[in-house]
Amino acid sequence: MTKKTSCLSEEAKAYCQASLERQGRGAVVEMLEGIGVACYDEEGVEELAEAAVDSVEAGDIEFDFGMSAVDRSDGDYLYRLWLDIDDVWI
Repeated sequence: MTKKTSCLSEEAKAYCQASLERQGRGAVVEMLEGIGVACYDEEGVEELAEAAVDSVEAGDIEFDFGMSAVDRSDGDYLYRLWLDIDDVWI
Protein backbone atom coordinates (compact mmCIF):
# COMPACT_ATOMS: atom_id res chain seq x y z
CA MET A 1 0.00 0.00 0.00
CA THR A 2 1.41 3.37 -0.98
CA LYS A 3 1.34 6.07 1.69
CA LYS A 4 0.41 9.61 0.66
CA THR A 5 2.78 12.39 1.65
CA SER A 6 0.30 15.17 0.97
CA CYS A 7 -2.99 16.10 2.64
CA LEU A 8 -6.56 16.03 1.42
CA SER A 9 -8.00 19.42 0.57
CA GLU A 10 -10.81 20.64 2.84
CA GLU A 11 -13.30 20.20 -0.01
CA ALA A 12 -12.14 16.61 -0.58
CA LYS A 13 -12.45 15.88 3.15
CA ALA A 14 -15.99 17.28 3.22
CA TYR A 15 -17.02 15.17 0.22
CA CYS A 16 -15.35 12.05 1.57
CA GLN A 17 -16.98 12.45 4.99
CA ALA A 18 -20.46 13.04 3.53
CA SER A 19 -20.08 10.10 1.17
CA LEU A 20 -18.95 7.78 3.97
CA GLU A 21 -21.78 8.93 6.24
CA ARG A 22 -24.25 8.20 3.44
CA GLN A 23 -22.89 4.64 3.16
CA GLY A 24 -23.98 4.09 6.75
CA ARG A 25 -22.42 3.10 10.02
CA GLY A 26 -22.05 -0.58 9.14
CA ALA A 27 -20.05 0.11 5.99
CA VAL A 28 -17.77 2.58 7.79
CA VAL A 29 -17.22 0.16 10.68
CA GLU A 30 -16.31 -2.57 8.18
CA MET A 31 -13.75 -0.27 6.51
CA LEU A 32 -12.18 0.74 9.80
CA GLU A 33 -12.13 -2.74 11.29
CA GLY A 34 -10.58 -3.94 8.02
CA ILE A 35 -7.48 -1.91 8.85
CA GLY A 36 -7.47 -2.88 12.52
CA VAL A 37 -9.30 0.10 14.06
CA ALA A 38 -11.58 -0.77 16.98
CA CYS A 39 -15.10 0.64 16.69
CA TYR A 40 -17.45 0.94 19.66
CA ASP A 41 -21.25 0.92 19.82
CA GLU A 42 -21.42 4.42 21.32
CA GLU A 43 -19.57 5.94 18.34
CA GLY A 44 -21.90 7.43 15.77
CA VAL A 45 -21.51 7.37 12.00
CA GLU A 46 -20.21 10.97 11.96
CA GLU A 47 -17.37 10.21 14.37
CA LEU A 48 -16.49 6.97 12.59
CA ALA A 49 -16.60 8.65 9.17
CA GLU A 50 -14.21 11.32 10.46
CA ALA A 51 -11.81 8.58 11.54
CA ALA A 52 -12.18 6.92 8.14
CA VAL A 53 -11.37 10.22 6.39
CA ASP A 54 -8.17 10.40 8.46
CA SER A 55 -7.36 6.86 7.30
CA VAL A 56 -8.05 7.81 3.67
CA GLU A 57 -5.66 10.74 4.12
CA ALA A 58 -3.05 8.43 5.65
CA GLY A 59 -3.38 6.04 2.70
CA ASP A 60 -4.77 3.17 4.78
CA ILE A 61 -8.22 3.18 3.16
CA GLU A 62 -8.79 3.56 -0.57
CA PHE A 63 -11.47 6.06 -1.57
CA ASP A 64 -12.61 6.82 -5.13
CA PHE A 65 -12.86 10.56 -5.74
CA GLY A 66 -13.66 10.02 -9.44
CA MET A 67 -16.86 11.01 -11.18
CA SER A 68 -18.01 7.39 -11.39
CA ALA A 69 -18.25 7.24 -7.58
CA VAL A 70 -20.54 10.27 -7.28
CA ASP A 71 -24.05 9.43 -6.13
CA ARG A 72 -26.57 11.94 -7.48
CA SER A 73 -29.62 10.42 -5.76
CA ASP A 74 -29.64 12.62 -2.63
CA GLY A 75 -30.91 15.82 -4.20
CA ASP A 76 -27.48 16.21 -5.79
CA TYR A 77 -25.98 17.04 -2.36
CA LEU A 78 -22.95 14.79 -2.79
CA TYR A 79 -22.61 15.85 -6.41
CA ARG A 80 -22.45 19.51 -5.37
CA LEU A 81 -19.80 18.69 -2.76
CA TRP A 82 -17.86 16.79 -5.42
CA LEU A 83 -18.06 19.77 -7.79
CA ASP A 84 -16.50 21.99 -5.11
CA ILE A 85 -13.29 19.95 -5.18
CA ASP A 86 -10.55 21.81 -7.06
CA ASP A 87 -7.72 19.55 -5.88
CA VAL A 88 -8.09 16.29 -3.98
CA TRP A 89 -4.52 16.30 -2.65
CA ILE A 90 -2.67 19.44 -1.61
